[in-house]
Amino acid sequence: MSNSSNGHSCLACGKRITWQFALCRQCEKVYGSSMKDWPEWLAFLWRDEIRVRRQDKRVKDNEVTFVDLPPTVAADDRVDTEDYDDGE
Repeated sequence: MSNSSNGHSCLACGKRITWQFALCRQCEKVYGSSMKDWPEWLAFLWRDEIRVRRQDKRVKDNEVTFVDLPPTVAADDRVDTEDYDDGE
């Protein structure tokens, strides 16, 4: 349910809420504020949300993008694909 670019949604009803919370105020009244009191399906969704958030953070912190890489092939050294037979 995580969507960091568009905010965050209540895991139970889908209402838009603040990022650090799992449930909106109304759903927290129904299910409680402690995960140990939640039904198994809701606890699973929250654990999965935390897993996705941690994974997103690891990717953000460790990902090497193309713009981070040094240029390795000069324009004059590029391979001309017309020199190769494609088998047709």
